[in-house]
Amino acid sequence: MKVQHLSMVLLAIGLVACTNNENDILSTDPIAARITANIGNEMNTRVTNENQWEADKDLIGISYTTTSGDKSGTNISYKATSTQGSFAPSSNPIYLEGSDTYTFSAYYPYNSDITEENTIITASTTAENQGTGIDFLYASSETATKGEPDVDFTFAHCMSLLSLTFTQGEGLEGATMSEYTLSGIYLNGTFNTSTGKATATTDATGETEQETTLTMPTEFGSTSSVLLFPQTLSNGITVSVTIDGNIYSATLNPKVEDETSTELKAGYKYAYTITVTKVGLRIEGATIASWSNGTDGSGSVAIPATPIA
Repeated sequence: MKVQHLSMVLLAIGLVACTNNENDILSTDPIAARITANIGNEMNTRVTNENQWEADKDLIGISYTTTSGDKSGTNISYKATSTQGSFAPSSNPIYLEGSDTYTFSAYYPYNSDITEENTIITASTTAENQGTGIDFLYASSETATKGEPDVDFTFAHCMSLLSLTFTQGEGLEGATMSEYTLSGIYLNGTFNTSTGKATATTDATGETEQETTLTMPTEFGSTSSVLLFPQTLSNGITVSVTIDGNIYSATLNPKVEDETSTELKAGYKYAYTITVTKVGLRIEGATIASWSNGTDGSGSVAIPATPIA
């Protein structure tokens, strides 16, 4: 009798547990979406010089539609709660209701001015703006339902990253370097938070030198990385450094393997090692690699250069 009694108690507990679980799904009460996020194929990699989300600081903007078409939301702010990609609503959560399937998209970094009618962010990649504020990321087509409320975003980088490592060559022992200049590039552009497309503004008239020239601090032995809008480069990128009053310059022609056009493509990192010598700049070990999503590529280039008096 005791054995039978115990079996009946366990069966009753099991039935209650199953009933409660079913009630969670079948209940008319809405369920809050659960948000997690990583970037590309590199789990939890965030931006240019850091490898984690910044808890209690990084914000993403989430938008959604439903299969019924009667529910939608735009630019709902969620904040990172850990360095591992967990997010919580900044204010009101997104609730999943009924039998609808919800389709989500998200972008980073969050901008409070974005609305359903205005999805464009205008930005500039000048030296003072370099950093997380222009490292635009985008994720789309993630779905969830009331029964399966987990939304796992995979973000892709939408900008291009140019990484330059400067080394000291023959004849410049003891010389110092404090900065370099890039010219022939468009610094201004836009980011569409609804499509994830970053575009350089190339058709503007009357650009000033400040809008097409970028000067960054650096020194021998260091690596400097800059975010730039994707763009076609008709004449390449001119890189110049000043050493002891002499200006040394050369041209970079970034290309993705098997492609002929010279351009900076969205999501790609272009890395160069630049050696400064008495006779000019020697560029070597140029690699073009996937920054987040996309095909890896590599290449090398040797460019003769002479100092400009």
